Amino acid sequence: TADAAAAERGAAGEGRAPGARVTVVYPLWRAASTVAILVDAIARQRPPEGAESATWLEALFIDDASPDDTVARLLKALAAADLPFPVRVMENERNLGLARSLNRALATVRTDYVLTCHVDCRFGADDYVARAVRLLDEHPDVAAVAGQSIADVDAGLSRAEKVYMAANLMDVFPDDAEGLVPVGFAEGRCDAFRMAALRAVGFYDTALRTAGEDQILASRLRAKGYRVCKAPSLRYHLSVSSSQDSLRKLVRHARLFGRMHPYLLFVNCGTVAGAAGRSAGANRTRRSALRALQLVGGGAWGWLAIALLLRRRRVPAALLVSSVQAAKASLLGPYARGLRFDAGDGLALAVIQPALDTSYAAGFLKGLALLSRRDG
Repeated sequence: TADAAAAERGAAGEGRAPGARVTVVYPLWRAASTVAILVDAIARQRPPEGAESATWLEALFIDDASPDDTVARLLKALAAADLPFPVRVMENERNLGLARSLNRALATVRTDYVLTCHVDCRFGADDYVARAVRLLDEHPDVAAVAGQSIADVDAGLSRAEKVYMAANLMDVFPDDAEGLVPVGFAEGRCDAFRMAALRAVGFYDTALRTAGEDQILASRLRAKGYRVCKAPSLRYHLSVSSSQDSLRKLVRHARLFGRMHPYLLFVNCGTVAGAAGRSAGANRTRRSALRALQLVGGGAWGWLAIALLLRRRRVPAALLVSSVQAAKASLLGPYARGLRFDAGDGLALAVIQPALDTSYAAGFLKGLALLSRRDG
């Protein structure tokens, strides 16, 4: 549309702003209710000392063929904000999935760095982007600086948010570490990347449409000699996106994670280093342990169901189910306490566990089957 073309030209002229160091990329899909908040957030970002507000960054919004009025609301918000720096809006003619959509945006970036920000993230400070740029400047061997997500517990979280964060062991409890620490992979939620490094690895792998592409990217960056790190002091607020804002959607996503993990483990073996161990970090290692328990748990629930149906011995299956759930409780418990679960939250998390286990295990088996067909 004419409006979209005007927005793509930018509020401060066409092309790269002289001296611009970073492009902030927002991947959008069904984001009509949040685009105004995103525009307000980028408008509040302060430039580094000595940089001009009109030239230090660019913003790029790419909509992945949203079926709602995301783009119309975005253009309205941009017109009202009158941002001092260049802004572009890209629209995919059809839904490409996250990896392909990001690659399309990244191919147009001409700044030294890029910071991708998802719709469920909010900058924790008005100098968030400037600090991310400074960290990349100070560490030329670092390809990615992941921000530290935090849950705004004091402001109050919905039950769906609490269960989502606990069930996935989301890294929402920051420590006091200064500088950079190793991390298995940068999820791209609110993370900064060195464009030269991204170009060196060919951007994101597009075999997976909506998950896992971040882990493959990190493994390829490490293979090129770069480090992938997290900055615990670079904090952003994380909420629940519309794709995981109910227990039903959470179960569906468990199946998605299960389906893509065989591809990560057996086709992209470098991802193992980002899933467990020193380079992965403590939280990524805990999440890998959780996925392993879900896989065993899915089999245990299936075994118990068959035993009950055929009236066979149920005790061995029941013992395995109990053991898996006890091990998972040791992982989930600290998150439930940190997120201030009430009795209803705890019940919801407990009730959903069988569905999460069986959904993840079913997805994993589907992923193995897809790999066998591919190899065949």
